[in-house]
Formats: sequence, structure tokens, C-alpha cells
Amino acid sequence: MIVDLDNIFTPSASFLKAVGETAEKKIVTGIHSYKSIDKIRAEKKDIEQYVMDCANDLVDSIFMTIEQRPIMSIQPNDSIYDDGLSSMRIELVINSYTHSPAETGLHVKSFYGNNLGIGLFDGGSFYRQDWIKKSIESKTNILPNIHPSEFNLTGSGRNYGIENLYKYANFLEVDTTKGVLYLTVARDRFIRTIKSKNNS
Repeated sequence: MIVDLDNIFTPSASFLKAVGETAEKKIVTGIHSYKSIDKIRAEKKDIEQYVMDCANDLVDSIFMTIEQRPIMSIQPNDSIYDDGLSSMRIELVINSYTHSPAETGLHVKSFYGNNLGIGLFDGGSFYRQDWIKKSIESKTNILPNIHPSEFNLTGSGRNYGIENLYKYANFLEVDTTKGVLYLTVARDRFIRTIKSKNNS
């Protein structure tokens, strides 16, 4: 299934502001695309293992981009660390596969500004629902409204992934027209400055 990602990812001004776009600093972006359930089955791969590998690959790819490219003004005393992104991968990848159509792959767009931004599209109806939008943007527990039978993979976290988004994301927005989840992670969640002994 071919997806027009330029048409899918149309972030709002509020999201871009939360990422940190200014007249002086333009946001750099990246695309991370993963196979559909149908393709994974056709290749006779273990679905749950592939999905977990995708989740780890997304986090690794984002950190590698931050480390290797001069896009977030990393200073000599800055250190990359993980305070939340690995936890959020449960919802960003694993749970998204549970409510996406079998023929649709998973597509993630990363935005690098003063903060980190992520847009997620799985082709499903989950992020097209108004009550999901209201719940996520207000950081409300959605557990009472979802039954495990709605998922097409086993091992759903039963709200675990959503709770991690609420804990670690400082901005959450759902585009119900395109079915895209947008979030930002504050810079101090993954970049910290190591003080020298002379400045401690």
C-alpha cells in the first residue's frame, strides 16, 4: 500500500512551535517506515519480534541522528541519554501495530528543533476518533473505553503505552482528519550538559 507521506504529515503551527521552529532555526525532519502486517506474514517472519525490533530501531535511529548530525546544537559538554523515549516506543510502535490495518505499514516522521517532535501514522481509525483526540490531548485515561478484542495482536499493554506518552511528552496533538498522532519531547529528556569540575 503506497502512502503519500507529504500529504499525511501536515503538522500544525502549535506543534512546530513546540518542536522549536523559529525564523532563525528551521526544523530538520526524517522518515521511518516499517512493513505492514501482511508483508511480515508473507515473509514468514515472527510478527511480534519484528514489531519489537521496529520499536527499538526507531529509538536507535532518532538518537543516532541527534548524535551524528549538527541539528540540535549539541555542545562538547552535552551527553545523549534516554529518559522516556524507549518507554514511549510501546505506544509509538507496538500498540500502533495493534490497531492498524494489516495492509498498512507504520510511518513515523521525526522533527528536530530545540526539542524532538514525532508524528505517527498507522493507517488505522484509532487516531481518527474525536474522543481519542480529546482524551489524549487532555491526558485522560482511555482504558474504560477500549476492549482487548479490538486489537489484532496479542500482548497489548492495556493503557501502558498511552500512560508513558502522558508522562514523557510535553505536547500532544491528534489530527483526526489524517489519523496522525503528534508529540514533542523536551530537549532535557535526552540531552544533558555534563558540568566540568571547575564549574561544579
